[in-house]
Amino acid sequence: MDPSSVRIIMQLVEIAIAQNFQHIIIESDSWSAINFIKEDCPASHPVRPLLEDINILASILQHVVWNHTLREANVVADSFAKKG
Repeated sequence: MDPSSVRIIMQLVEIAIAQNFQHIIIESDSWSAINFIKEDCPASHPVRPLLEDINILASILQHVVWNHTLREANVVADSFAKKG
């Protein structure tokens, strides 16, 4: 799994909190990242601390939906990823 996917998700949750959103939908083309957030990951995995932080931050919000989407369907995120 690409750790940058997890970092981007963390930034999105931080933005949602800063904007006082309470109900959000996070979509990512990283199946592993979404699955690890929803189901947990091995304690030894390098992104584990970030995932724990994401879950702590998400608990501030009233409702978060975590969705996997195909890269082809996620045109906006794909264009940002290509720009770096």
